[in-house]
Amino acid sequence: MSKVAILTYTSTHHGQNHDRQAVELASYAADKGYQVIEVIERTLSGLRDNTFKAGTQRLLELAATNRVNKILLKRNIALLGNNAAQALSVLNELHRLGVSVVLTDFDSEESLTLDRKLSTIGQTIITALSTTIAWKAEHKQFIKAGLAEAKLRGKQVGRPAGTTKDATEILKKYPKVLKRLKKGVSVRHTARICGVSVSTVQKVKKLLEAD
Repeated sequence: MSKVAILTYTSTHHGQNHDRQAVELASYAADKGYQVIEVIERTLSGLRDNTFKAGTQRLLELAATNRVNKILLKRNIALLGNNAAQALSVLNELHRLGVSVVLTDFDSEESLTLDRKLSTIGQTIITALSTTIAWKAEHKQFIKAGLAEAKLRGKQVGRPAGTTKDATEILKKYPKVLKRLKKGVSVRHTARICGVSVSTVQKVKKLLEAD
């Protein structure tokens, strides 16, 4: 019997539901005769201190101790990391440990074959992640070159003078908002709890993400 870990994902921006995904994936596992060892929830809040790192560590721990041989997720392979580079690294490590990733929304395609070799979909995923990494690196270099050229022409680059101080003052003014955003609470819920406007919470959130 295959032993699996279920990986679910939600975003505070889009209001997805962990429970619904977990139920659907558990139903899929039952139909296949898989034993569900653990359900790992990952929430993207738009801030740096989210559950992604812990989720990745737990996945690798389950794989390294031979507690699971498959990871079930619906469609987004990027759930394996905080970015494409980390997702690719985690995927390669899972494959090294003989653990396959199953995408249930894509005809239940697995990243490894029965004899633990890279499957067609597995190679496609790796190629897609590698392409994304290369594109982001090229885009970053393009931006750096543009900023360097702007500086040579004497143009203002970065934040206008005085904005850093203003940002610091705003963050200090709303400590309760700051605390809840760091915990991954949604913008609307934070506004309701703290008794401030949604636009105020959005302003604080934008400053956090830009910091």
